[in-house]
Amino acid sequence: MRIFDAVSPRFITPDASVTKLVSQRPELLDDQLLIFFGPKFNLTSGILSGPSDEVIYGGYRIQRCYIEGENSWRQAVIEPYPEDWAIFPPNQVKRPWFGGTIPGINYFKPMGISAILDAVREAEKVARADTAWTEHLKLRVLRFSDQIEHWLAIAEKQLQSLTPYQPETEPPKTYHFGNEGFGSPFAAKLKGVKFPTQEVSVPVSDRALPATSAEFEESISGAVAVTSPDVDASYDQPSDSASPEHDLLSTACRFNVANSFMPEDSEAENIAQEYGESIVKALRVASISKPLLILTGPPGVGKSRLAGRLIDDGNRERSIVVPVSSTWRGREDLLGYVNPVTQGFVPTSFTLFVKRAEDAWRSGDTRLYLAIFEEFNLSQPEHWLSDFLVRLEYDPDDHNDRTIDLGASFMYGLNNSMSSSSLYLPPNLKFVATINNDHTVRPLSARILDRSALIEVSASGKDAMKRAGIDDINQIGDIVEDLNYRIESHGVAFSVRTACSLSMVVRHLQGMDPMDALDHVLVQGVLSKLRLHAGDPGDELLLHRLQEWIARPACAPLVLCSERITAWDEARRQGRDVFQA
Repeated sequence: MRIFDAVSPRFITPDASVTKLVSQRPELLDDQLLIFFGPKFNLTSGILSGPSDEVIYGGYRIQRCYIEGENSWRQAVIEPYPEDWAIFPPNQVKRPWFGGTIPGINYFKPMGISAILDAVREAEKVARADTAWTEHLKLRVLRFSDQIEHWLAIAEKQLQSLTPYQPETEPPKTYHFGNEGFGSPFAAKLKGVKFPTQEVSVPVSDRALPATSAEFEESISGAVAVTSPDVDASYDQPSDSASPEHDLLSTACRFNVANSFMPEDSEAENIAQEYGESIVKALRVASISKPLLILTGPPGVGKSRLAGRLIDDGNRERSIVVPVSSTWRGREDLLGYVNPVTQGFVPTSFTLFVKRAEDAWRSGDTRLYLAIFEEFNLSQPEHWLSDFLVRLEYDPDDHNDRTIDLGASFMYGLNNSMSSSSLYLPPNLKFVATINNDHTVRPLSARILDRSALIEVSASGKDAMKRAGIDDINQIGDIVEDLNYRIESHGVAFSVRTACSLSMVVRHLQGMDPMDALDHVLVQGVLSKLRLHAGDPGDELLLHRLQEWIARPACAPLVLCSERITAWDEARRQGRDVFQA
């Protein structure tokens, strides 16, 4: 969290609508005001439980926006002017009202200018009276309040000088039956037959949307607000006249295995280039033979990156990432719970995602929807995934056996109450999990392994650089390849994540020599993971190998690595263990 970092504050969001805005029109947010808000919190306990008012955390005057990452793994970065940001006294200033919505932007909400002014003035008042608020933070709040009207005038003038933003809409897609290289002969004969997408009705919010570009400009000329990632609490309950549940079999399309291959054709070639043809074949075999696909391998090898590229979904409309918690003990942690007062089901974002996949399937949209479970084995999966493990094994066209009863009369968050008391697992819904193997996780049981396909993902040093999108600069590829060979027995490697760090440094610190950048990255992200025990023959052998590696002429520029390895040798001679962290 670097939103209010004292040195270089920056706000990062992978939200697809914001990423698209910054990609198409990075200058549109220049000099605008960005206000951060969310639930009240306690410094030691985090977000407070129970209902509470939302409060303002602070604000930016935006200096620039840009995109980090490549392909589908992109995120928008927003940076303020160095002196034009402030963090407000915690839990003291209530969030002002919203001014509607911004067309095409889901994550930002416009705020009224007068409401912003009132809130900032309140923050100034609280900061002056709060004796515990540090002086430098207080000065930032006072400057923010002093300059706010001037900044708003600049923001409005800036927008008026720009061409109005119009979100791009994707043309309707058509789907081809069959799959190159896989599928039955019958499917191959039908290849090229097109099935147009049927239109899916999308619920429209009760709030009015700005209808013109001029209204959009007016809506964000004052300030935009960033919401916290909590689930929207404004639920729509079904009316008494709601129609009975429809028979999904009468409206849903029939399952065909030719439509279920992963990775999809549009992604297969790129994945083959980065991970190898064998990975593509393994993924496609697993996607049609098992209900659950598990990616395993060392940390940072690119498992999450691979999982996110199995389907062509750059805007993350058909996929969801579900971080698994070590505290999960039952299906309520994954799906949600029944409100004992209203008898309504309070869903998680995962449950609403499954509902979207179900609605798409019923409308004739056979595109794949993908749920990615990150850190799948932090808790015992059979405890919270039991309903899915059982029902996913049934015939994809068997609606009754693939339906989970939620035990409620309706579900919050749905405008349409049809089938809201149950959850249907459509054939177009796929599940992928990533796991690590160390002392922090639980081993997978035979029950899980019998129902899943396990695929190992690995990467050499050069593979890691290739997946991170960087070329072999001078001898860097050979250096990291040799290092990996020497340290891989200790479960440490120059990974894809490390290569991405190197890529960021080389790209943004253009005055830094690539070997100097590599020296810092290796010390911070690779050697820091090693632990050496005095008197352990295996660790002494590892240290000897590292000394041989750093003695190579090609490694002469790696001064920091040399100093670190020399210090380790001195500690070994003194009988001391080496722990970096």
